Amino acid sequence: MRIYYFGCWSGDRSDGGHFVYTPDRGRLRLAGSMWALAKVDAIDGLFVGSHAPQSECVLVRIINGGDGWTIVQCADYTGDSRPGGNSALIAESIHTFAEMRALWKQRFPAQFERIEKAGALRMRGST
Repeated sequence: MRIYYFGCWSGDRSDGGHFVYTPDRGRLRLAGSMWALAKVDAIDGLFVGSHAPQSECVLVRIINGGDGWTIVQCADYTGDSRPGGNSALIAESIHTFAEMRALWKQRFPAQFERIEKAGALRMRGST
C-alpha cells in the first residue's frame, strides 16, 4: 500500500515547509497527480480549512476507478503556526478514521506523536 505524510516533517521552522513524504522521509515529487488535482501538494489546507482548532481532522475518500485513496487532514500548528497549518496522511485504498489514525501512528510515528502531544486527533464534529 502506498502511504504518504503531508506536512512539516520535524516541526522545526527551519525544516522548509509542507511537503509530501514517504515513510523513510523521501520527498514525493510528482509531475502529475494521483487525483484530479494539479499537484498532490495542492491539498494544502484544502479540506480542513484555515481556522480549525489544533488536531481537528477531516476524512476524505477519493474514488478514481481503482481502489481509491483516503486522506485524513488535520489542523496542525506544531510545524507552522500560521492560519491553515495542517498535516495529512494519504493512504491508498479506502479506510476508516480509526484505521488511518493507526496507520499514521505506525508509519509516521514521530509526526503522529508531535501532533497528538498538541491535542488528540479527532474528527470534525466529534467531542
